[in-house]
Amino acid sequence: MEIIADLHIHSRYSMATSKLGTPEYLDLWARKKGISLVGTGDFTHPAWREELKEKLVPAESGLYRLRDEYVLEEAKMLPGGAPRFVITGEILSLIHISEPTRQAEISYAVFCLKKKKKPHHPPHPPHTHHKYIKQNIHR
Repeated sequence: MEIIADLHIHSRYSMATSKLGTPEYLDLWARKKGISLVGTGDFTHPAWREELKEKLVPAESGLYRLRDEYVLEEAKMLPGGAPRFVITGEILSLIHISEPTRQAEISYAVFCLKKKKKPHHPPHPPHTHHKYIKQNIHR
């Protein structure tokens, strides 16, 4: 049995993600791309967790599918079965070992993220051109 999975999903509640990242559209695009297993992502977000409870029903052990009433009409026309959802999230794990701070790999199924350090730049001197424009506006 071949399983094509996308387990690195973010909900519409994550920063810089599409507001169309709903279970309905995750189901639609999984069908279009031939993905049979989709991670839910962000399961710890309260609003997302409530939406998942409302829109998903148990399928096989530990897996869920979209309730029939939420499947988009376009998705119903596509070949193949309904993709399954598995509850997923991300864990940030940093270990401070002297300097610098380093990530610890937990396992292949857990994604670790680390913010890049911003370089320290001294403050910029005030722009004299900006002052000149302000003075001319108020005359």
